[in-house]
Amino acid sequence: MKLISLNAWLEQKARNSEKKRHYKDAISRWDNLLIRMTRVSANSDSSSVGGAAAADVSELAQIHYRLGMAHRALKDLSKSIYHLKYSIRLDSSVPRYYEAFGKAHLAEGHWLVAQEQFEKAVSLDPKNRIYLRQYAWVLMMMGRKDEARSFSMKALSLKPSDKESQWHLVRIYMESEMPLHAYELLKIMKRGAKRDQKRVEELLEECRNKLEGTFEGSVIRCLRAGMKCDGKPFTIAQLREAEQMWKDYCLSKYFRKEAQGLPNVWAAAAAWLVYYLNHEADSSFTADADFIFSRFAASSVEVWPCIKRLQEVFPIQKRA
Repeated sequence: MKLISLNAWLEQKARNSEKKRHYKDAISRWDNLLIRMTRVSANSDSSSVGGAAAADVSELAQIHYRLGMAHRALKDLSKSIYHLKYSIRLDSSVPRYYEAFGKAHLAEGHWLVAQEQFEKAVSLDPKNRIYLRQYAWVLMMMGRKDEARSFSMKALSLKPSDKESQWHLVRIYMESEMPLHAYELLKIMKRGAKRDQKRVEELLEECRNKLEGTFEGSVIRCLRAGMKCDGKPFTIAQLREAEQMWKDYCLSKYFRKEAQGLPNVWAAAAAWLVYYLNHEADSSFTADADFIFSRFAASSVEVWPCIKRLQEVFPIQKRA
């Protein structure tokens, strides 16, 4: 039997063992193949031994990768790390080697090393949603929340309908204590969900409860409470517009915690802007700002800076 044929036979046997999850047998086959191919590569006196050409380093790297994955399946992380490390040394251009190496270190609790490997995988394949999500989650666990959200959002932007990326971003938002962001994304997911309706509903309820204890939720409560009296000068439609304006503002990249102030002041600002926009076409309309602000127990001095901040986010021009 020619050596090349025996190599092909060993590789096929190893792959079949992997499919059957007979990882010990797969490791034995890959080890034998690695030894044979390494001997061929080490023989510099001839281009072939037993009819086999010298092995390419990329082929050796792939075998080390297979061995690393098989050892990981058997929970032998030290051997897994050993082989995965060699796969990268032999071929540093394959992103899945870094991803596997990162996972192995993650299982060992080596967060920094795992983060570096996922970062390399992302740099080699920046449009791989799996790599982006893994990298984002490691960053989140390391406390780098802003970066984690950025990479998770990038993964979703590559395919907005991808359920895994949607759930991942919801989880990132929840861990970042951003229930409003999670809530709005879950509402979108609910419209397209068939199998996950119950799970979506449960998380929506959790977000509602968490939102109650946030600044964003406090402003929404103030808006609703401030418009429950005699209905003047606001309508229910204007209430909904003001609430949506506030949500859009909080969801924008411009919103920062230091811009919060008092919830009733921000509620008054959103309410006045919506009232203004609804009456702008009426040339005889003059906004009685103090009357509107008083509905929210806020003064003009407090509200106008907040109105200005809202106007910076939305294309709204205040008339002289």
